[in-house]
Amino acid sequence: MLKILMISPEERILHDIARILPASSSRLALARVEEDFIARIGQEKPRLILLVRRGRLAETFARLRKIKEFDPLLEVIVLGPPESETRIAEVIKAGALDYLSEPVSAGALAESLKKLEKKISVRRETYQLERELASKYMFEGMVSRHPTMLEIFTLIERLARHQITVLITGETGTGKELAARALHRLSPRQDKPLVVVDCTTLPESLFESEVFGYERGAFTGADRAKSGLLKEADGGTIFFDEISEIPLPSQAKLLRFLSERTFKPLGTNRPVKVNVRVICATNRDR
Repeated sequence: MLKILMISPEERILHDIARILPASSSRLALARVEEDFIARIGQEKPRLILLVRRGRLAETFARLRKIKEFDPLLEVIVLGPPESETRIAEVIKAGALDYLSEPVSAGALAESLKKLEKKISVRRETYQLERELASKYMFEGMVSRHPTMLEIFTLIERLARHQITVLITGETGTGKELAARALHRLSPRQDKPLVVVDCTTLPESLFESEVFGYERGAFTGADRAKSGLLKEADGGTIFFDEISEIPLPSQAKLLRFLSERTFKPLGTNRPVKVNVRVICATNRDR
């Protein structure tokens, strides 16, 4: 059912158009020029506007522009007195689908409706093609059709199935965290936590306590024990973003954890063992 809204200063032409429209496949409503026809468009949600021209062509251009600003995809057919081909071209250039001279014949209206159906069909095909392309070139929130990136997408899929530690390198803003999240989501650990450690924001004095945790009384102010980010990630994945910014004193402790998969929270000599996958990223190439 084609919903059509006619914008006209008079009701007579509504009945004239209704007589030549295919009643079984269309529904016609009227909005007066003097009322808020934009609000009426929002209520009716038509697929086609029949804009009746009365008076100067500039007024029709203004109404046409207003409609297109409200919904650029809404098609408009202008009805009015006979005009030169130059003027009709100006109307179509302004955004109208067609210009029909009054009195409107059934044949002329049918031809305009064919144009409308063809345009809708092309738009539908374009939308479907865009969806197919997006599906083909979209990978876990990343979109690219560059051969190198497609190779990276394949590599991420392969690496995700294994539990090896991964280092992602690349300049700032190239999507290193997106790649890390994809590695986690495609892995057997996808239902477990993904803990992100932003190494650029953790002060040196807090890095060890935040990552490895601490026991009560380990330092002044430690009135209760804290498990730390490694413990929070147990069973899942921990992602060290910009790992090259880790304070030097903490690097040895992290290296020991990577080799033994155990660590000692501050304030205790009791080792804690966790089952986590480690992913790191850095914007440095060495």
